Amino acid sequence: MKIQLITAVAALFGPLQCNLCLQSPDLIRATNYRAIAECLHCAYNTAEADAMNIIATRTIRDYQDTWPDAATALDAWLEVAGKAHWESFNEVLETYSRADQVGSCLVFNIRGNNYRLICGVAFANRWVKGTLFVKHLLPHAEYDKNTWKRDCER
Repeated sequence: MKIQLITAVAALFGPLQCNLCLQSPDLIRATNYRAIAECLHCAYNTAEADAMNIIATRTIRDYQDTWPDAATALDAWLEVAGKAHWESFNEVLETYSRADQVGSCLVFNIRGNNYRLICGVAFANRWVKGTLFVKHLLPHAEYDKNTWKRDCER
């Protein structure tokens, strides 16, 4: 059955490749938005393939050195945000109910609201993965000065 389906789709659209590694697909699965051709290897890694890109994880590591009391909370944020697939701010709120959106940025409370992590965001859609751009990690007093907001203007 699998071979017949792939053959039928290939007859309509031409030769298929796995969307992730460009090898011949072993299966085709449907999502809410598109059909995805996958080889068996990539089928097991699809959740990670659709996850948010996080730009500047090295910056997060630098913040952990600067504020060691926030290191564990930042690791937890990296773990959750790195596996998320957010297409809208409402989906972010399902994961982080106290997150805020300011212009083109998301603001996350870190370590019991002692710090604010500010990230630019490009939400995922049916064509591309989402991306978080780490901009600032600020202690509450620095955050309240609002100088970071100029980096979030649309």
